[in-house]
Amino acid sequence: MISLPLHQALSEEIAQNAISIMKQLETSLINYFTSSNTHIKPAINACHKQELFLHLLNMLCVKLKLSGVNDIAYAALQFLIAHYMEPFTLEKLAKILNCHPTHLIRCFKKQYGIPPTQMLIKIRLNRACSLLMNPEISITSIAYSVGFSSASYFCKQFKKNFQYSPKEYRSKFLPDAPGSQTHDYTATTLQDPQ
Repeated sequence: MISLPLHQALSEEIAQNAISIMKQLETSLINYFTSSNTHIKPAINACHKQELFLHLLNMLCVKLKLSGVNDIAYAALQFLIAHYMEPFTLEKLAKILNCHPTHLIRCFKKQYGIPPTQMLIKIRLNRACSLLMNPEISITSIAYSVGFSSASYFCKQFKKNFQYSPKEYRSKFLPDAPGSQTHDYTATTLQDPQ
């Protein structure tokens, strides 16, 4: 099975080369179906098509190695950001990424310095911070909406990461609240590893 990187950007030169190769593959397929009565020509076309396809895959692999980004770690981070509110297991994520959970953890820690489970907590807490700025939403509702399975665990993690309980955070940093500060106090800013 061949797996290509998720959400991987190609440079302009590599993208143009890839498009050129794909056009050559398309042209050879069109030519194959519209011409040739001989038995030798289809075999040559098949070899040529396979060569072009392997060249395309090689270009994509070289791009990955040059970028310095671990594709498993990057794809895992993208998945966590997109699905932070859903129930999570390492086994499920590893299966989606077609790797072993231990390998996933190793790659993720090497790239981001923390395991995926801790990153998920940080993503959830960052989202909770923005929701806490709305006084209409209860803390319990926020806990569940960002993916925590219990409000008490949410409060424990929030205090551990911010040194404030969610209620204290809301009263301290909510605009127009008595004693509030205009200070952005979020756990970790997530950046694209490029």
